[in-house]
Amino acid sequence: MLPAVPLKPLIAVVGATGTGKSQLAVFLADNFNGEIINADALQLYKGLPIATNKIPVVERHDIPHHLLDCIGLYEEPWTANRFVKEASAIIDKVREKGKLPILVGGTHYYTQSLLFEDAVVDKTEAYLSTKEQEKRWPILGKGSEEMLEELRKIDPTMARKWHPKDTRKIRRSLQIWLEKGKKASEIYAEQRPARNKSDVVDLVEEPFRTALFDGRTEPEVSSKHSSLRYDTLVFWAYRDPEALKERLDKRVDEMITQGLLAEVEYMDADRREQRRHGTLVDTTKGIWIAIGYKEFRDYINAIREGADAWRLANHKRIGADLTKIATRQYAKRQDRWIRLKLVKALAEVQAEGRLFLLDRGEEATSAETISYGITCAFLAGKPLLQPRSLSQTASAILDRTKMVAQNVHDDYVRHCNLCGTTVTTKRSWNDHTNSRKHKALLRPPRNFGYQSREIAQAIHAGDE
Repeated sequence: MLPAVPLKPLIAVVGATGTGKSQLAVFLADNFNGEIINADALQLYKGLPIATNKIPVVERHDIPHHLLDCIGLYEEPWTANRFVKEASAIIDKVREKGKLPILVGGTHYYTQSLLFEDAVVDKTEAYLSTKEQEKRWPILGKGSEEMLEELRKIDPTMARKWHPKDTRKIRRSLQIWLEKGKKASEIYAEQRPARNKSDVVDLVEEPFRTALFDGRTEPEVSSKHSSLRYDTLVFWAYRDPEALKERLDKRVDEMITQGLLAEVEYMDADRREQRRHGTLVDTTKGIWIAIGYKEFRDYINAIREGADAWRLANHKRIGADLTKIATRQYAKRQDRWIRLKLVKALAEVQAEGRLFLLDRGEEATSAETISYGITCAFLAGKPLLQPRSLSQTASAILDRTKMVAQNVHDDYVRHCNLCGTTVTTKRSWNDHTNSRKHKALLRPPRNFGYQSREIAQAIHAGDE
């Protein structure tokens, strides 16, 4: 049976930073009468085009880009629910004009929340700011251990799921109870589709720097979904890790040349001015966690203090190195999200055949040509190519990704009482129990006899 012509088509472009997502989206919009919807949390903020790595105006080809430069510097970061609401309305308007909506951005939990029905577990909007929440419920401002102890009393099912140091997830589970008077575990159970589905996880694990832009108020996102919200085609812009590392390092150097430091200086001066007027800025969320700001703070402070040329050069070099490291780490987290979360979610709704990995390390025109042909077939309701047939890279990465995703257990948490270590995957647990540190503690110290071994093994036997 041939696939039907999609009634509500949506193209989504995902991938790590530096893989050419924005350029691919513009190419598709150019060729298929499309408009682009931004799915990058930091690019929602007005200004700072270099720090947030917005596509230059000249490269947009006069194509409308929605949800760019739309919120102020000090506004609360958008929740996934807010993003879905705003993006869905824009998609409807784009479609009313007879155009093709194209979603692109690096905040992949935004993308996943939009693509899937029932992805956002908490469907209500978080109207209170973080400060207001902590004023109303002081427990939300405490440390992770104190909040976890409270969560164990209220909702032990959820408490068992989270790592003791995962402040954000623990806090969110508590917040749901405080706001709704209902356990988070009960809400998840109610929203779980009727078919045999497992527990949910908070997809905002994106330790992605942009995804963790507000590490305390994001809603949980289900790891299981009933269906795709739209007739969706997903392109995964990919580059070999080593080649991407080199490309990202070069991009940081270019950003510095283009004026990154001026933007960092502007942000810091604005923050200081706010503080002078009695307003403290929370630099742990929102635009303030843009890569480059924290990394170059010492350099900006050195300028303000009138440091000599040697000190300035040293701080600038260190800032550049830290920015490169942070950018590479961010890219890894984005890639990991796609592999462990998005691929798995698509498989669960039998939509694996809608995800196409495009090797952007090859000639850009080659990836664009392939994406053009696939999109033509998709919009015409014709059979699509097998995703693994696009290239050797696509075949290898997709096969490896499927194997890894199948072995991920969302609610796996183990604590080693002997070492005081907590892990959240079976692989991590196996690595830990086979580590030198763990085995050394299992061995009895010399001169203490057999009882030490028995004590160590008894402690180990009590591991959760």
